[in-house]
Amino acid sequence: MLIVLWQICTAIVFDAVAVGLIFHRISRGASRSKSILFSDKAIVRYIRGVPHFMFRLGERRKYHLIEATVRCYCIRHERIPKHPSHRSSIDDDVKYQTTNSNNNSQTHVETTYFVSRQMRLLQPDDRFGSHVWMGLPQVVVHRMDKVSPLRPTEPLWFDAQGISHQYPPPRPSDISDSAASIAEGDPLYIGSNNDVSSNVEDNSECIGDFLRDRDIELVVLVEGTDEGTGAATQARHSYKLCDVAFNHTFADCVHPYSCRERNGPSSLDPVVSIDFSKFHDISRLSTEEIDCDSCAYIPEHQN
Repeated sequence: MLIVLWQICTAIVFDAVAVGLIFHRISRGASRSKSILFSDKAIVRYIRGVPHFMFRLGERRKYHLIEATVRCYCIRHERIPKHPSHRSSIDDDVKYQTTNSNNNSQTHVETTYFVSRQMRLLQPDDRFGSHVWMGLPQVVVHRMDKVSPLRPTEPLWFDAQGISHQYPPPRPSDISDSAASIAEGDPLYIGSNNDVSSNVEDNSECIGDFLRDRDIELVVLVEGTDEGTGAATQARHSYKLCDVAFNHTFADCVHPYSCRERNGPSSLDPVVSIDFSKFHDISRLSTEEIDCDSCAYIPEHQN
């Protein structure tokens, strides 16, 4: 009887361990996170003269994550210029920086490597928790404003060699010439598409040099709850400067379903079709679209 009792207890323990291991293997978050898609390339697009960082996020499973949230972090080097101690006033500091900018001289720079900075999200809005619905591919947008870690500080930023760079970069035309042109009513001075395109390209090149000097890397975290198992799932992805395309846009991958019946249950009446073969595709913007007034990826009241 003792042998039979020992055998029963052993079988119960074995069944419990086996079922637990199998369930843990099936519901493991690492396997679930593989179904979350991140676009191969991130883009930087100008809207009303302000650059915006964007990437696409998607879900390949039919049952998507519940209460999914998105967070973005910028990992970069921080460089702080150390000016001579005899300059005490603010006016002297401005004159000193202007002189360095014009003469391209070197300044002693203190560098702190790999500092983490959280990025504010415009879409989905981080004021409401950065929740995103994973049923459709979504474009995550970060505005590169003055407080963004992806944008150089104004009016000067310093590289690793202590050389100062001006941002925004100086324009070929002088301010006095432009004022004279406006006073004379010269219609040719009015900004054309070529002028806007040239300015955007110069700004993009300056931002690219800044991000390259800071050895930038962007880490994206997506967290949510799996509908089937109730387990918390986290997916991670990172973008380096080589993964960022300036002045591009994403190709359309969501289209209305061509054979809608509008009758019967919704499971038999699909609304949209998602072409995942175009999920990672991007295209370069034309000269007329390189700096737009609004963008479909951003809510109308935030454009």
